[in-house]
Amino acid sequence: MSERTITIAEARHILKSLTDQSPEETLIITSQGQPCLTLMPYRAHRELLANIESLQTVLEIMLGGAASEHPRPAKSALTSDKSTSWEEFKAEVGWE
Repeated sequence: MSERTITIAEARHILKSLTDQSPEETLIITSQGQPCLTLMPYRAHRELLANIESLQTVLEIMLGGAASEHPRPAKSALTSDKSTSWEEFKAEVGWE
């Protein structure tokens, strides 16, 4: 997906024609030289939301419960001496 940066002044001039833009292009709108808005194709937005949902599911599986029950893993959980191989992890979460 391509990306282009424009100013708010430029965005005002092209808002009416945004549907004519490339369906793969994301626009980053700046104000005073700083990014403030991103306009992206709806399909890209939906894919991004689906990816976030998938990552949340993986996190819930890895934490052993709902993410809301474990908003942030304890530091000791992250520094455990026990390591798990990729194959063991896949078997544990039922990906095999």
